[in-house]
Amino acid sequence: TIIATTIVRLPRGKGWRKAMATMVSAAATATALANAKMKGGTSFTPIFIAAQVDPQIKATLTYPAMTRSGGMRGMMTHIVISMRRVVRCVWLVTLVLGACAPATLAGTDLGATNAPDFTLTDGLSGRAITLSAQRGQVVALTFLYTNCPDVCPLTATRFRSAQTELQAEAGRVTFIAVSVDPDRDTPQAVQTFSAAHGLASNWFYLVGGRAQLSPVWASYGIGVQAGSTTVTHNDAVYLIDKSGRERVLLHSEDLATDLTNDLRALLKT
Repeated sequence: TIIATTIVRLPRGKGWRKAMATMVSAAATATALANAKMKGGTSFTPIFIAAQVDPQIKATLTYPAMTRSGGMRGMMTHIVISMRRVVRCVWLVTLVLGACAPATLAGTDLGATNAPDFTLTDGLSGRAITLSAQRGQVVALTFLYTNCPDVCPLTATRFRSAQTELQAEAGRVTFIAVSVDPDRDTPQAVQTFSAAHGLASNWFYLVGGRAQLSPVWASYGIGVQAGSTTVTHNDAVYLIDKSGRERVLLHSEDLATDLTNDLRALLKT
């Protein structure tokens, strides 16, 4: 029996799938070599080839030995062909595992619990918008007011940037703001704010009276304290997956680096 071991190293980086055999060593017993030589190349003495591919994928295949030299040449040809097949299998497995792997998200993990549902009026269109009706879309939900001097316009700008960065996928994400200022967030104020930040498609700015808005604030842990000209409130962006589950909580300082990446990851799930 001729026993050969093939070690294939997969170089990382560009072209790593084109694996090359970097070392092939063969050890043969005297009996097997004698049989191959005596039978003039007609012997079918098995050659067992144990292959190792990085990552640890093992296979054992059997080939006939024709002659001492011809058997080795045949073995080498079959080794290369076999290893190419194994590499293709490794690549396929990698793709499958990558598709099945859970999304890696930045931000505070919310445990994939169902997002509290609500229905409010869109200040732009006047239509009633229900959160659960957005299922099938990824949702970015935040809490703003149009007269805000700092965090709210920054959040709106980040939402617009994310839409631009998502390109063709932007239509699969719905961006929602819920007002924390029922007294001053009028439809006109909402329209002016939205236009100033370039937000129109897949964008809702939901308004209502305090009695309508307060239960939504409470459901999402948003504390609201109105002053004479400003409103103190939590800085929060909830990302909700296509099944309507809260996935992560982001804050304004996270949006530049994490918002678009998290949205892309959720679109893949």
